[in-house]
Amino acid sequence: MYIGSKEYSREELLRRTGDTGVLYGARLMTLRDGFSDGLRVIDVRTTAGLRLLLSESQCLDILELSFKGNNIGFTTANGFSANTYARPTSDFHEFKRFWPGNMLYTCGLRNTGASNLCGDEDFAVHDSIGLTPATKVGIDIDDRGVIQITGTMLESSIDYCLELKRTFHIPGDGSKISVRDRVRNLRHNPEWVFLLYHINFGFPFVGEDLFLEWPRGSVEPRDDHSAKFMDSYGKIATPVDNAKEQYFIHHADDNRAHAAFYNPQLGIGARICYDTSELPFLVEWKGVGSSHYSLGVELSTSRIRGRKEELEDGYKTAVGAFGELQFGFDLELSTTQILE
Repeated sequence: MYIGSKEYSREELLRRTGDTGVLYGARLMTLRDGFSDGLRVIDVRTTAGLRLLLSESQCLDILELSFKGNNIGFTTANGFSANTYARPTSDFHEFKRFWPGNMLYTCGLRNTGASNLCGDEDFAVHDSIGLTPATKVGIDIDDRGVIQITGTMLESSIDYCLELKRTFHIPGDGSKISVRDRVRNLRHNPEWVFLLYHINFGFPFVGEDLFLEWPRGSVEPRDDHSAKFMDSYGKIATPVDNAKEQYFIHHADDNRAHAAFYNPQLGIGARICYDTSELPFLVEWKGVGSSHYSLGVELSTSRIRGRKEELEDGYKTAVGAFGELQFGFDLELSTTQILE
């Protein structure tokens, strides 16, 4: 276990402190203020200056993330809403009234993107897994100081049952977050699986000086509006009042791909690594408008057009009867520009 530049054994730490939890670890808490009242969270911190807030009430998503005292993630004006107030909805305007942003907001498991009518089912915006409480939540810290947090979410009805088991691995002296998800089909019929990791960076990490490195490969605008800004997809501009969001789809050449960012003013870099065989699409979401100033890295199994359009276009990600699929990504923060 490293503290600063010095390494300590577990025994040496126990000789120097009554409780290693003051240095690193995870603790359960419940929020009490306003719309967040009753939201169950897990506060995680490391000796390297990483701190994150996970939502036990909502898919074990990452509500907030900071590194060495600097905010990294994006939160909307809505703030956090407990499940008493935030519910899956087909009304996009209603969705915008509670969507918190988050450092990580998980979308799926049977629709990602706009609401749509597919067959005889009406699918909500980004579906419901992101608002599903975790069960079987476990926290374990091994003798090396690695923090492991697990939880299970169900997206189910009489007709289908998909189980998402999420596992976090976070070194107690590090600044790397590994997210591993297992999606299992607990029924006898095959199911289409839609999954989107909505990873959102915010101010002060996001700023005009932010250096962006996207996966090696090709890039295309998602819509006509974004096409007007193709020359600047790799840059962050100053916020503009009432500016519309921009979307760009990145197609990586490599099986193991990454996106990296560096803020020279803060001296902080971030790198996201993922497997394109699991998540073939990276959608860059730029919130360039005032009060929506953010950069989204959307790792996805689809182009995020909604279940109906995706299936009509030959969507491929499915899980067989009683089968399972694996997904995940790594997010690492550093005080260097290039993360090895």
